[in-house]
Amino acid sequence: MEENIKLVKDFSHTPQIMRQGIKAYQKKFVYPKAIVKSIVFVILAFAAAAVILSGMLNEKIRILGYLVFVGFLALAFRELFNPLKQRDNIVMSMNGNGIIPIYRLTVKDKTVEISTVSEKYEDEEEAETEELDEEYSEEEIKPTIIPIDDGFSVIEAEACFVLVCSDYAYYIIPKADFTADELEIMLSIAK
Repeated sequence: MEENIKLVKDFSHTPQIMRQGIKAYQKKFVYPKAIVKSIVFVILAFAAAAVILSGMLNEKIRILGYLVFVGFLALAFRELFNPLKQRDNIVMSMNGNGIIPIYRLTVKDKTVEISTVSEKYEDEEEAETEELDEEYSEEEIKPTIIPIDDGFSVIEAEACFVLVCSDYAYYIIPKADFTADELEIMLSIAK
């Protein structure tokens, strides 16, 4: 039995949209864990500092205590810095080769499907030297099927939607070409 199709939309990403979508995802799922880990490392660093300052350690062990203190502070900084570094690496890897994939979003009653439709080049000279497979057929396109269930949610950012499938899988959908009715459909699928 075929599901009722509510929306079909083709889209592609810009680096700014990718960055904003990843940041929205990280704000909800990554940063809370990173902050807790950082707080734990800072507490351990101050515990090491308290032991050092108490004078309970001899001179040789005190040097090791200083290293432990600095190590815990470095780990706290790393936990807060890694999401930013990961966001930049993802954006760079997605846009670094000059090929911009075009995706198709299909919203149905109980599922969301996302598939790659084709690729276009940013540079026209590069497009002339490369041959793209223009013979896409519906049988060749294998969409990712995401069930709309308890594990599915939609995060709305300023310029995009983030479709969250699980704690580690998400898709960024730019709002740029959506009509008001299509925006309502996107907001309603999360409910």
